[in-house]
Amino acid sequence: MSGGWHLRRRAAINALNAIVLSRLNGSVVASGFPKSGTTFLSHALEAMTGLRYLEGSRELAIRASVIHCHFRAVPAKAIFSYRPLTQVVPSYVAHLLAYDRQDVLERLRNNAETGDDRALLEQLAQRILSGHRRLPSPANYYIELAARGARILDLPRLTAGNTDEEARLARWLGLDREAVRSGIAQARALSEDRRTEGHSFYNRPSERITSLLSSNLSLAAEIGTQAEQAASALRRTSGSRHD
Repeated sequence: MSGGWHLRRRAAINALNAIVLSRLNGSVVASGFPKSGTTFLSHALEAMTGLRYLEGSRELAIRASVIHCHFRAVPAKAIFSYRPLTQVVPSYVAHLLAYDRQDVLERLRNNAETGDDRALLEQLAQRILSGHRRLPSPANYYIELAARGARILDLPRLTAGNTDEEARLARWLGLDREAVRSGIAQARALSEDRRTEGHSFYNRPSERITSLLSSNLSLAAEIGTQAEQAASALRRTSGSRHD
């Protein structure tokens, strides 16, 4: 009960920060479908802007801050992260398991998963792909954003040094390209440090989950279809969505 109350409290603070307070105090909102790179983007924005990232949504954004969320009803200047859904879905499955199925994660790390474990992975992946009222399917999430001209950042391209993505983010933030590059480098270094330290968030068996989901051909096909739909929506709006 106490754990559920804690999560609900953090969710309420997160919504108040991202949807209400950010419109009043100039906070920078980093949003996106879960596991699309929003945490990395938030750390990078903190380094770029000098604003404090309210990691974990444990306090109200009384002053301008970097706010991380997954909401769509956020200010127009919010920046949404994107990465291929073939990577997002397995990562999200691992994230859901981390809440109360650490035993499954441990077996996955050791390639010792059971038949029931595999069935659970497939069930969670299908639930993600189906979506619900508050969080649509991954494809529909990005199709909706692209249709309304939201600021969507292709995170893999950005971190690979794509000059168009760097210029776009620099323009949105009113910064020079060097500040953007420095922020990305600092966020990458932080991620590597936490991964090396054994931080559970950065050491989940997403690659193993990817492999297991790929063995279910119908599920893999559905993930691939949604991945292409999302990518296609971004391509169709590439000339206008970033202005």
